[in-house]
This record gives sequence, C-alpha cells and structure tokens, in this order.
Amino acid sequence: MAAPHQQERGGGQFADRPLLGSVMVTVVAAFVFPVTFIIDFKQRVGSSVDGSATVRLIDVAFRMALGAILVFVLVPLILGIRRGSGWMGRYLTAMRVGPGAQPRRVLGATALASVALVVLIVGLAAGSGVFNVDFGVLVRDEQWVILFLALVPGIWEELTFRGAILTSLQQRYTSRAAVLISATLFGLFHLGNFWGSDDTVAVIAGVVAATFLGIGWGYLVVASGSVLPAMFLHYIVDVLLDAEIFIDPLASDDAVAPVLVGIVVLWPVLTILIARNRFGTLRTVEHSAPAAT
Repeated sequence: MAAPHQQERGGGQFADRPLLGSVMVTVVAAFVFPVTFIIDFKQRVGSSVDGSATVRLIDVAFRMALGAILVFVLVPLILGIRRGSGWMGRYLTAMRVGPGAQPRRVLGATALASVALVVLIVGLAAGSGVFNVDFGVLVRDEQWVILFLALVPGIWEELTFRGAILTSLQQRYTSRAAVLISATLFGLFHLGNFWGSDDTVAVIAGVVAATFLGIGWGYLVVASGSVLPAMFLHYIVDVLLDAEIFIDPLASDDAVAPVLVGIVVLWPVLTILIARNRFGTLRTVEHSAPAAT
C-alpha cells in the first residue's frame, strides 16, 4: 500500500527532480496568479460592466479559474503526474485533500490555531493601541467581496504549495526539509506581487511573512495528513487582516507594523506547537506512516 502522500509519476521533464519541478511550478504560479494585474483585467471588465461589486466578483471568478488551470493542468504537467483512469482522485488524495486519518484531531488543531490567531491579533493590536472591533466592515463599502477574494489564495495557493509541491518534495527529502523548502518557495512566489505593486518594501515584507507562515502551515499539513487546515487558516488570516476587523483602519502603517510582525513570528510557532501536541513530531508522523510497496 502506498503512503497517502505518494504521487504517481509519469514521464514529465521534472518527474524525477522534485526540487527543480517545484521551482518551475513556483515560477509559473508567480505569473499565473497575477495575470489579472498584467492584463488589467478589472479595468477591461469595468469598461463594459456596470457596478464595482460585479466587476470585483467577475475578477474573483477569473482568478479562481486561473487557480484551477494551474493546479489541475499546469502543475501535473510540470511535475510529471501520471494521468489516466481515476487520476484526479489519486492526485487529490496525494495532495491530502481530505480530513486525514484523525478527523477530530484535525478539526481541533484547526480550531485551536484559529483561536490563537484571533488572540494574537487582539492582544497585539491592543498593546499597540490600534485595537478596534468592527465586524460590520464586511457589509459596508462592498468589503464583503473579501470573503470571496480570500478563497483564491486559500484554495489554490495551498493546493499548489502545501499540496502538490510539498508532496513532491517529500518523495526526495525529509518532511522537515520539504516543509522548509516549500515555505521558502511560497515566500519567493510572492515576488509576483511586483506585478500589482511598486512598493518594494511591502513586497519584500510579504515574501518574508509568507515564508514564516508557510512553515507553520506546512508543518500542520504533514503532521495532520490533511491540507484542509492550511486552506482554512490561510483563508481566515487573509479575511481578518484585509478587512481589518480587529485593527483600527485609521491607524498608521507604523502603528500597525508591530501587530503584523508579531503575527508572522508568533503564529507559526503556536501552530507548530499545536500540531506537535495533537499529532506528535514530524519524525513520529513519518515513522507511523504506512510504507510504500
């Protein structure tokens, strides 16, 4: 019986070179996801469709389609995933798209990591003097679109980096090394934000933040045997921070910076501690996994 995270390889160019394949996937992803900026998609749609909310939802749908093309067409092609009868089910299983072997523990770990995030945001915001609770922001000024927009990275970035790339790397490297490499590639992927921003400092900060967060999410995915916790945590952090539900929207960037730094540094650590408490260390998880035959 093959281990749950083992992918069936075909004859693709990078089938036997998971690191190079993962780098290539990262490069391709850095061009695919920002296509909406590259071609000014929202502006083009806005010129023929009335209503800013409608334009934004069409943009979300376009991004979702790009993500699906990346994950289900380009990634298998680059990594040499063997296609055939039933390949989609095997591909999703290899990416850990499921509740894992211990669903209750997976759900509990996800809930604890979510609570840890909220406590961190509230505590750090209060300590920095920028705390402000406003759930109503999601129904004002069409900010509710954030609830849909955050699905794009929550689903497709996680399937790409904590799903396909992490799984591919684990076939050549230890789980710990695979988590670190995939997190680093996830961070570098965010250099693609230069397509939509000319703020170098903000983009580089995003690269560092994504790397740290990717370590915590990757550890949780390997430990739990499910990519679903990372998908939910990625989604919820994007919603909470983009909508500024617990942060005063009028606060200066300098005042908010300590909050963001604290989240980036502390939340991955807490996530790893929660994963270790619920599932054990990565070494323990590796030894308890069924061997490939």
